[in-house]
Amino acid sequence: MQDGQHELARQLFRRALVAHPLDPAALAGLARTERHDPMQAESRLKDSLTSQPDAIGTHLALGDALAAQQRWAEAQQAYFQAHALAPGHPDIAYNLAVALDHLGQRRPAAGFYRKALQLADQHPARFSRHHCETRLHALQAQEPSP
Repeated sequence: MQDGQHELARQLFRRALVAHPLDPAALAGLARTERHDPMQAESRLKDSLTSQPDAIGTHLALGDALAAQQRWAEAQQAYFQAHALAPGHPDIAYNLAVALDHLGQRRPAAGFYRKALQLADQHPARFSRHHCETRLHALQAQEPSP
């Protein structure tokens, strides 16, 4: 996103939040525009989740904010919450796989990479299928042979 579009998006999300302070889509969108201040985004998202714990997009945006800070254990928890609420969403499964991968949990990561690929056959996905397949193959190659 270009700088002008980025600022416009931020302004639009802020306006939406003035009208609807707990709107999960607006909160998640604003958090994604605040990459320069992930702590502020994290705080805003956590506040939102106290009143709307089932907001899938808010859990996903929180995971993204935590991942941007390399806080993989916390990101994994946020992605897992999002996955529990939307088990058919390929990008959530992929993000969960990435977090698990960063935590060195190879077997569960491989399972979620596999699930993300399967879900991407049924629903649109944003992640790179090639990257997902490559990482899955690398993890499978690390598994000891029976």
